[in-house]
Amino acid sequence: MAGLSGGDSLEELDPLIHQATRLRLMTLLHKNREAAFTWLQERLELTPGNLDGHVQKLVAAGYVGYGKRLTEAGFQARVWITPAGDAAFTTYVERLRLVLADSLAQRNEDGK
Repeated sequence: MAGLSGGDSLEELDPLIHQATRLRLMTLLHKNREAAFTWLQERLELTPGNLDGHVQKLVAAGYVGYGKRLTEAGFQARVWITPAGDAAFTTYVERLRLVLADSLAQRNEDGK
């Protein structure tokens, strides 16, 4: 990916995903594909309102879905990653790897 060197590299990271709590949330959803709202709340140590705020931002971007699903125990609030969210997260990780590799290469160059 050309253009990821220099000062512009961090600007290429999706700011919606780059925020620490949403990055953790997207990581859990990327790994698990879908999760109960309460499980996410416990894992991320967030209040229901705080988690809902982050989820709603990701819903608005089309990165996750949110709704009630019927489970064996009854209806449960669930959050799942969408194909667009999966693609955005994959792109984010690839770009972050490039940013980090560029940073390490620059540091090694400067250290010579």
